Amino acid sequence: MLNYPLEYFIGKHLWELGFILDKSIAQNAFAELKKKGYIRYENIPLETKNGRSMDVEFISNGYLVGEKKIFQCNIRDITERKIAEEGKIIRLHGMVQDITEQKMSDESLKESEKLFRSLFESANDALFLHDLLPDGKPGKYTLVNNIACQRLDYTKEKSLEMSPFDIASSEHLAKIPHIVRMMQQEGHGKFEGIHRQKDGIEFPVEISTRILDFHGKRMGLSIARDITDRKKAEEARYMSLVINSVPTLLAYVDANLRLIYMNKAFAEWFGTTINDLAGKSIRDIQGEEEFQQDLPHYQSVLSGKEASFEKISRDIEDNDHFIMVTLTPHYNVELIIGFFTSIIDITECKQAEIRLIQANQKLSIHSSITRHDIQNLLKRSMRSSNAALGRIPELD
Repeated sequence: MLNYPLEYFIGKHLWELGFILDKSIAQNAFAELKKKGYIRYENIPLETKNGRSMDVEFISNGYLVGEKKIFQCNIRDITERKIAEEGKIIRLHGMVQDITEQKMSDESLKESEKLFRSLFESANDALFLHDLLPDGKPGKYTLVNNIACQRLDYTKEKSLEMSPFDIASSEHLAKIPHIVRMMQQEGHGKFEGIHRQKDGIEFPVEISTRILDFHGKRMGLSIARDITDRKKAEEARYMSLVINSVPTLLAYVDANLRLIYMNKAFAEWFGTTINDLAGKSIRDIQGEEEFQQDLPHYQSVLSGKEASFEKISRDIEDNDHFIMVTLTPHYNVELIIGFFTSIIDITECKQAEIRLIQANQKLSIHSSITRHDIQNLLKRSMRSSNAALGRIPELD
């Protein structure tokens, strides 16, 4: 305890030991010990060989061994107890653990989450992260990006109070049970739906969604892409297929009498393509003579009256056709900005009508001749009958 060798103590009085800092305390204690045969002291300052100060508890008893009186001294270090009683820190117990990997893992997790949020906010599509309820249905949103808020016209704070049920149209709501079953079976899915903005306007979306683990919790991540333009393009393509599959000549003409749109049949009638005709004036396409004939009809439809008329028109191969033309005005609010043109080739109908008229005329002539012959025959028969009756004698 004191770091002194045994030889240091042999042959010395107690107060002569160098580790006792207060010699007078040691002398008084020894005198009391001889008188009472027992002493107990605390707070006796000692100093170890290496210079460290310490407080000790000193207990000594005297007893006879044969004819000699022996004193047994017990010294106990009470430094830590005294420091503890004074409220001082006397020792720190700790454990050193290498947390390099943990720190690297934490830093990696922070970087990953930072990257996730950066990508989440920079996406051009609407992104939604939402809870999953025990039955698999989507719960409230926990994260939405700026694009989602802009398209739906909600603030982020309001969005986080909502769920997919609050932004889906009634048509889309009916599909949710099927979507939930698909997600439970596959864990991901892709489908079309309809979102509803704050003002009630609805627009089509394509939604890609999957179930993922986010901070130890199962959640749903959905990416909603606005497909309004795609749907319009699809509708235009289908409409074009329909319009170009009918034999009727269809066209749209603006108020300056320029062709804006026409179907395939219209272009083929003039022996060219849709692109070649687009933007050309009706005067250039028809020629001056035919244009002047139809001009009153164009003026009529641009004044707001629907026009319908029949005419004979010559095709690219110089064949004459009977056609029926219908012109319908197109309004933008109250202003007429053009008209729709529908042209039907009625040549076969006209030819059939002509043949029917000719047949009726022949039938009428034949019928007239037949009636005349029958009348002459009846007249001759009656004359013959009268003559015969004149030769029969009268009976008494």
